Amino acid sequence: MVPAVRRLTPYEELTIQFCENSVAVQTPWLMLDCEVNQAVDSIQKNVLVCLYQYPICYIHPQQITFRNIGSLLRCAWWAFRCAGLPHILEKRSASRQKEISTSPNRSNPSWTVNQVIRFSRIGWLNVCDGVAAFSVLRRCLHQSLLSAPERKLFERLNDLKPSGELFFRGIAFVLVQNLHVTRFGTEALNRAVSRFPSIANKVVAYIESESGHDKLVLKSLKLLGYENTSELGVLPETKQLVQILSDAAASSTVAFSIMIEFFEAGSSSSEHPIASLLKGTVHADAGKPLQMHRDINVNANHSSTALSFLMDSEPLTTREVQEASRLLALAVSVRESMLERLEENLQRFARTSD
Repeated sequence: MVPAVRRLTPYEELTIQFCENSVAVQTPWLMLDCEVNQAVDSIQKNVLVCLYQYPICYIHPQQITFRNIGSLLRCAWWAFRCAGLPHILEKRSASRQKEISTSPNRSNPSWTVNQVIRFSRIGWLNVCDGVAAFSVLRRCLHQSLLSAPERKLFERLNDLKPSGELFFRGIAFVLVQNLHVTRFGTEALNRAVSRFPSIANKVVAYIESESGHDKLVLKSLKLLGYENTSELGVLPETKQLVQILSDAAASSTVAFSIMIEFFEAGSSSSEHPIASLLKGTVHADAGKPLQMHRDINVNANHSSTALSFLMDSEPLTTREVQEASRLLALAVSVRESMLERLEENLQRFARTSD
């Protein structure tokens, strides 16, 4: 589906600032500078059309036309036939089935699962547009990633900088979690190749672009003096995040895509945060492989990879959208627990060194 024929609505947080020959596009989680040649009154529309792949706007569902009515009706009939089949979340405890929402305020309305379904529903049919559902979920995701636990973690790491070895041990502990995701996330990606034949080539290309990234993390750990990573350990929450990715790969294209967005969030930023922390220290070289990893992601435009998986996908059932929403909410919750656990471990390292 060509995005230009869809209605695009800017996220509530989006601001566009005009300069002489450029425009600055900004949300709390993203900053982009673009050159422009158009008249000012047409810039906003053109910005959305050109940059829709970034988390800056809602993408409305496709319209029902004489051209697509046949395929949409077939999908709706299939959704009706599949209504009674078990889904991933039915295998999980009810206590883990969370609603995805953002902190409500006037300029930042919350989204419940039912609201995501209503927004993405295609006309009067009981099927949903995957791109539309994804555009809502990615906003919820990026809002949640602005949470306090991550700021506290990096503040704690920065506070440990004067302590020398303790600081590097904390960095290594964080990198071991990244290493686990990089290594075992590939298994989940391979699961998606067989589960979604229509996007198999795109997923394979993505896997190939991720190849060797674990070696870059290992190189950083080695430069920090941690060749034996087993002494640091992998948190249960880190393992659970990989399992959620695997569950998403077995669920639907929208669940898989939003989890790819989850792991790639921040890859549009030019500087790796840990490489930045390591600057000016005796182990500054340990940040270079991490920055190389970030540069690869930026050059490969990984920040828009997730949406590309959905552009030619079939419509979804309402249950698939519901499942994707709740898997994302679970991942966000687990991530917050992981960040808190990391921060607790840094505090423990500090106590044991006293």
